Amino acid sequence: EDVPAPVRFLPEYDNLLLSHSNRTRVVADEYRPKVYLPGLRVAATILVDGFVRGVWKVEKTKTAAALVIEPFEKLAKKDHAALAEEGERLVRFVEAGAKSFEVRFAKAA
Repeated sequence: EDVPAPVRFLPEYDNLLLSHSNRTRVVADEYRPKVYLPGLRVAATILVDGFVRGVWKVEKTKTAAALVIEPFEKLAKKDHAALAEEGERLVRFVEAGAKSFEVRFAKAA
């Protein structure tokens, strides 16, 4: 309990977001409309200390790939840095054929 969970990137429709009968254990009520989307879609999300704190997506051009993180609230510097580091690994894995990579943060809502 005393050790914070590391940041994580969950893909769309991740089982963690679908399997809990009490989803407030992972997603705060005020964030539900940003995670559970129309048409039964479930957004790709970021976890900070085990709780959903934002969404992410990959934007591509012919040669570049960017991981765009949209936090729902202002992030602590250590969490921002951890997401940037993990995000760099993720975008390089997801878009391995790109020639350039970046991680961008959208302004917190």
